[in-house]
Amino acid sequence: MEIKYKNTLDDYENFYWFSQKPLILIVFYGFQSLFLFGIIYALIDFYYYLSARIIVIAVFIILWIIYRAICKKLNIRAIGKGLIKIRAKMDSSLLSEKTLIINEDNITIKSVRGTKKFSFKIISRIHEEGNCIYIINILRDVTAIIPTNIFTSTEEKEQVIAQLKARCKRK
Repeated sequence: MEIKYKNTLDDYENFYWFSQKPLILIVFYGFQSLFLFGIIYALIDFYYYLSARIIVIAVFIILWIIYRAICKKLNIRAIGKGLIKIRAKMDSSLLSEKTLIINEDNITIKSVRGTKKFSFKIISRIHEEGNCIYIINILRDVTAIIPTNIFTSTEEKEQVIAQLKARCKRK
């Protein structure tokens, strides 16, 4: 089976957000819990005077306000889009037309940069989200992003997904 497609920056941005969202949430809520535990520790630590505990609590509250102000100014999606733009400038094949060939043992991707073969053994999952089908390898990186608008019908798209999932069964 042979599929021709072309990716956009939005396809890569959506994958970046999809793949990094759990990590971003862990970091964000991890810092929040550090501030909370610092305030609780300052409240229950009886080895210091009340004035010292109030100063520590005030410092944690000020750090919390600064942290929240920085988080609001930093748009995670904008950072991801900037990283993808840099990657697209470095790799000309990222936004060029590609041909995906599905064989019995591997996936072959042909682009302006050359031909790459990927064994089905390194494919960890096939995921459809939004208007793309992501072929994700064991390193949690994208092997291919197939836009769903290239398919003429939903049956054709479902056939490709079923064929990929059947071959990517880990043994």
